[in-house]
Amino acid sequence: MLFRSLIMIVLLTIIFLCYGITPNVWGIFLAFLALLPLYLLTLGLGFILSLVAGVLRDIPNIMGIATYALMLLTPVLYPTPRATAFEHINLWNPLNYLVNGVKDLVMRGTIDTPLGYLYSAIFAVIVFLLGWRVFYFAQTKIAERV
Repeated sequence: MLFRSLIMIVLLTIIFLCYGITPNVWGIFLAFLALLPLYLLTLGLGFILSLVAGVLRDIPNIMGIATYALMLLTPVLYPTPRATAFEHINLWNPLNYLVNGVKDLVMRGTIDTPLGYLYSAIFAVIVFLLGWRVFYFAQTKIAERV
């Protein structure tokens, strides 16, 4: 995993050099901290969905499709749309703020929408705590059922 990450960093550096982009040095260090809410959101959803997958066997198949759809709805590879229906979807998509906040930190050193990022980070912590708590209480019951 570490080797793969190093390869990705080298490729990203080459892309930055080819396009003449100079990332913010402090933003790179802050981006690692800014990724923490995204990790917590993912872990919380993983706790909840692992329990649901223990009961409903079709959840892993549905999650592949849902992840692909969520990736298309989150502006990772394209700029945030303005004055379209996707703008309203992205206003309520917490991944929009969590992903673009990290991208803004690396590119500019600041977050363009700090309030949206803060709300998304709070949402991520709540999902993590809720998922952790539900997983802790339900794991024995689900393990007996499986």
